[in-house]
Amino acid sequence: MLRRESKDCWNGITSSQPMKMCQELKQPEWPRYLRPFVMRSPHSNMKGPAVRSARKTKTTRQKTTDKLDKLWAQVVKLRAGNRCEMCGKTGRLNSHHIYSRSNLRVRWHIPNGVCLCAGCHALGNYSAHKAPADFMDWLEEERGTAFLDKLRERAHGTLGPAVDIAIEDEKKLKLELKKFS
Repeated sequence: MLRRESKDCWNGITSSQPMKMCQELKQPEWPRYLRPFVMRSPHSNMKGPAVRSARKTKTTRQKTTDKLDKLWAQVVKLRAGNRCEMCGKTGRLNSHHIYSRSNLRVRWHIPNGVCLCAGCHALGNYSAHKAPADFMDWLEEERGTAFLDKLRERAHGTLGPAVDIAIEDEKKLKLELKKFS
């Protein structure tokens, strides 16, 4: 139980008494030095006093983006047979974007992904993030110049609005996932 440090003018409890419940609010009364930090926000959907930094809820767009990111990562790993495409390891797999996630034209495009272990993705000295030129050389050998040219064309935006492409990609991701299920 919380205890008061000094006498409070609201209900006269002293530091030796346990904190009482406020009759009007049906909530505990907080010491004065804590009140600014625990007052409830009028927009809060939490029961009881809220903490100062209440968690924000995600927008529909953020939820959709998260869902598509997870779906894309799952499909990339399944297409690679749950193995690192560079070294063949099966543990600590990551899905790496060839073109950045910030490029919405290829963010969820399946060919834009490569399944890599943590070492080949970001931790090793010759990883995709630490040595991108070496990674691109490997990728060109592995998938070919025509593949990279086609991906580059899509990434640089000669295929229409990014929103339409993202909707198409979602449908393709779901179909691809069904193939592996």
